[in-house]
Amino acid sequence: MKLFPRAVDRNSGSLCHLGVERLAEELSDDASLAVVYRRLALFHSVRGDLSLSLKYSEKCFATAEKAGDVEEMAMTAVDICTALVLTGNLLEAVMVSRRVIETLEEQQRKNDIFLGMFSVYSDQCGWCGFSLGLMGEFDEAKAVLKRGLENALEIEALEGLRKAEEMYIEMGVIPDSYWLTRTREALTRLGP
Repeated sequence: MKLFPRAVDRNSGSLCHLGVERLAEELSDDASLAVVYRRLALFHSVRGDLSLSLKYSEKCFATAEKAGDVEEMAMTAVDICTALVLTGNLLEAVMVSRRVIETLEEQQRKNDIFLGMFSVYSDQCGWCGFSLGLMGEFDEAKAVLKRGLENALEIEALEGLRKAEEMYIEMGVIPDSYWLTRTREALTRLGP
């Protein structure tokens, strides 16, 4: 049985997805329920209901965390932190990203979870540091951004390097620093 049909018509799509959500809840399978919530978040995002999308992303995050599914939790945090920062909920973004950063470090997973070309660990360090900087916590922002940049350099994650460099520049912390120089050198070594 396919839980997610390829074609969902505009009017029945919500009912279909609600049925899938109810089924996953009845089965009490948190890992599957987290996947259902993530798909519902995407479904509502595509339909333009961003507040409902964020609600399902947060449900996915909590359920994945409860199930011990670090990968699902971390990947969902990318969407959550993006939405939280863009809506000005900086403290919440810091709290979510810190939980992910700490979990990935504790479980030694900071080098192996990617969303496309993005290192999720570097991404979360970027959102956390960026948010802290906007809140005026420059020293802490600098330290977290540095961790994300070091990780991106270590695993040669080009998108992570680019994003970390943008966050540094955007925040104005260490504009011509050693880390920016190292990032540029790494990008040059890796080529086009």
